[in-house]
Amino acid sequence: MAAKIIEFDSEGRYVYKGLLTSKELQEYEDVKDRLINEIPVIEAELKEKYWKVNRILYFYYLGKTLGDFLDEFKVSVKERRLFWDEIKFLATSETHTRSDGKSKKRSFFEQCYRLSCMDQKIAESKTWRQWQSLLDRDDKNVEDYRFIDWIGKTNISEDEWRELLKIMNFYLDEIDTTVFDDNEVYALYHSMLSMSKIWLNCIEQFEKNHPKSLKLQNKPKWSIKFYKACVDSMVADYSIDEKRMVNIFEEVMM
Repeated sequence: MAAKIIEFDSEGRYVYKGLLTSKELQEYEDVKDRLINEIPVIEAELKEKYWKVNRILYFYYLGKTLGDFLDEFKVSVKERRLFWDEIKFLATSETHTRSDGKSKKRSFFEQCYRLSCMDQKIAESKTWRQWQSLLDRDDKNVEDYRFIDWIGKTNISEDEWRELLKIMNFYLDEIDTTVFDDNEVYALYHSMLSMSKIWLNCIEQFEKNHPKSLKLQNKPKWSIKFYKACVDSMVADYSIDEKRMVNIFEEVMM
């Protein structure tokens, strides 16, 4: 049985799907009224409790509440995006500063819900901005619990985080980490983070030694060349020696 979810036409007006009896129509209205009346109150209470103390917990517990609604209203995985849209257009007091697009994964409420499915300590280990940049991604490796577990237990600076996402963009999109055993996958994650650290350290020194180098005008291009060369140099267990990475940097940049 489908959930009682309101959909929206091209002009943003809400519509009911199919021919409904008066009883069925009332069921839709009851769900709509519950969301309109309860969601803003819940958001306000959570903001009052968490926003100034630990902001990530606002998103985390909002996601928990959304999960309760999914269960209560029997919203399926396929229907979730429609449900988030219903909340977005009718019920929330949240101000959306960016477009959710068409992807379910980019939806603000979907990301709050996915965050709430993690262990709380893992959720608290990163900023909301960092989680969003990760949860926006469509590759299935982000769904690998081992990756989320590793992210939550690893100290990663903001600069390292940005570089790590670059490596994921061209490398993890091409492979399926679920076929790796634990030793392999954690060695891979460690290698990717090591690459980002080496790049940041080496490029900082390079800028001091060669301030007029034309390559500094397009650092992203050369960072990708560096990362791809490092990936190609990983050994069978997905590890790579630090000295080898430094040599690769010199080969790429000199």
